[in-house]
Amino acid sequence: MKNKNALIILERPWNLLRRGSAVEIDQNVVSVLPYFQGLERTNGNFDLYHTNFYEAKSFELAFDELTQLNYENYYVYIACHGDGLRLGGMNLTTVLNKINSKAQEQNIVGVLLGSCLVGKNTTHLEVYTESSSIVWKIGYKCSVDWLEGTLVDLKLFNNLMTLSEEELADKDAILNEMQLALNVYNPMASIGCDKNSSSMAISDSLTAIIQPKGKGQRAKDYSHLLFE
Repeated sequence: MKNKNALIILERPWNLLRRGSAVEIDQNVVSVLPYFQGLERTNGNFDLYHTNFYEAKSFELAFDELTQLNYENYYVYIACHGDGLRLGGMNLTTVLNKINSKAQEQNIVGVLLGSCLVGKNTTHLEVYTESSSIVWKIGYKCSVDWLEGTLVDLKLFNNLMTLSEEELADKDAILNEMQLALNVYNPMASIGCDKNSSSMAISDSLTAIIQPKGKGQRAKDYSHLLFE
């Protein structure tokens, strides 16, 4: 029986180095997919879809394909390298425009940008959220460690996909699930660094934009409350 929720993962192959060495890992081996397959099997409240993209055109084609099925709620996870206004070799505005366009056809509830430094563009995330029906967007302000970021992403999706329709209209309920997902972390612990390679506390490393469902609701940045 099909679930009401679909989590779609669009991932660009990674060029990663083995920890403590200059040896590249086969980019076809490293993927967030096995981690989320485990979450799908233990959580059970969503169906998982995954594909790779390589540039803007393949991203758009993959996104269109994965959102053709009939689900009540879609959750979008983009996993790729990022830097400033670029992620996965694309402009951030290209990605956000595509997501907003698709949100007019399907009910996209949440978007997580699993890319380094893209979360620093808070205004972009707020503006594009407010011009859509999307409830939440999350991104990283730091150059996040691949494994640490993947584990944070798992926790966030695990919690946020449990929210009911009523709770999605309640800012406090949405924020509470984000806080619960992150409460296993010491706020001062580091999961990455800034552009100068200085460690950043996790409490300074995430951007969280929330726009509850309902008329008159507006997108706001609640990053400063994630560890309250």
